[in-house]
Amino acid sequence: MASSIRFNRTKEFQSLAGRIGAVYQFAAQSGLAGPGGWRENGCMTSPQLITEERAKSITKKLPPYSVILYNDDDHSIEFVIAALVKSVPTLSTERALEITMEAHTSDRAVVVTCPLEPAELYRDRIKTFGLGVSIERA
Repeated sequence: MASSIRFNRTKEFQSLAGRIGAVYQFAAQSGLAGPGGWRENGCMTSPQLITEERAKSITKKLPPYSVILYNDDDHSIEFVIAALVKSVPTLSTERALEITMEAHTSDRAVVVTCPLEPAELYRDRIKTFGLGVSIERA
C-alpha cells in the first residue's frame, strides 16, 4: 500500500512538473522568460522592471485564470484550509483561512490567479477533496 501511495505521489509530481515545464517552455520560446528571470529587450530584468506594455504582452500570451472556491456547508473550516494548503503549494495557512472565510461569507472566493494549466491542476486537486471549485478567466 505504501509503495502504491508513493508511486501515485511521484506520478502526480511528474505531471505537475511537466505542466509547469510546458508553461515555462512556452514563455522561454516566446522570449518572455529565460534562465534567471524575465527578458526585456534581450536583457535579464527583475519582474518589477517590466514595463506596462511588456506586462500586457505577457498577459496576452499567457492570460490569467482565477481558481474560484465556493462555499461548502458539508466540510469543516479546518478541512477546507488543509485541502487548500495541500492543493496549492504557494498558499500559507493564514491565506487559506482568509480564502475559506471569504468563501463562507460571500459564497465564493478567488484561491489563486495564474496561467490556465496550473489553474486546471489546482482546480483538479481541490476537487479531489470534494470541494466546489471552478476556473474563470480573470
